[in-house]
Amino acid sequence: AGPVSLASIFVLLVQNVDRYLLAFLLNKSEFALYSFGCLTIPPALMLEQSAFQVLISRLSALNESPEAGIHLHREVIEELSFLLVPLTAFLMACAHPIISVLFTEKYSDGAIYLMMYAPFYALMAFPPDIYARATGNSSWILRTSVWTGVLSTTLAGIGAALFHTKGALLGFLLGHAIRRLNGTRHFSQMGKVPIRKLLPIRGFLLISLAASLAGATGTFASRDSSNPVLGLLRGMGGFFPC
Repeated sequence: AGPVSLASIFVLLVQNVDRYLLAFLLNKSEFALYSFGCLTIPPALMLEQSAFQVLISRLSALNESPEAGIHLHREVIEELSFLLVPLTAFLMACAHPIISVLFTEKYSDGAIYLMMYAPFYALMAFPPDIYARATGNSSWILRTSVWTGVLSTTLAGIGAALFHTKGALLGFLLGHAIRRLNGTRHFSQMGKVPIRKLLPIRGFLLISLAASLAGATGTFASRDSSNPVLGLLRGMGGFFPC
């Protein structure tokens, strides 16, 4: 339990590394724009944690029936993608009215950061360390948390130095993606399963295509609205046909 607890604390710190770095580079007004743009949606986080807890508890079936474990892994990713990918598209399409409604027009410039931050939620569909947790490999969890954390910090720092706030955010997202996809690589390696069998590639692509169409519709529906509430409602309505 000790290594896992340390890993959890480390991951919690690294999840906000971009904000720690930018707190020293930005004034209060700029930092507020950035923080509002990197919008946290608690129900999405709760959904991810609940799904992965169920997956961990049921992956013991992998020892007796590998195909059942593989199917369960694919199913959880696809079900989370069904909710999180459209959420990503919605945040990107309606970023301006969302920020304006939640934080007033004064902070509407933070919409660009919400558009860039939105893929964070799509990446949440991919479990970062499921196999290691299911098999009790706490040392791997700690080692991976450390090196991916250092990598995320480095990428965010380089991004901030080169491209300021947008660079820090891109560096953070790249580190986040590497950590998530590394979990699938570990599952593939230890379970002796090809990566393509662990990922619902066709389902993910279809969901992404539908979400992209919905996002384009939502963007078109919400634009040119002087009232952010009306723009948000029109943007939400744009998702229903898809």
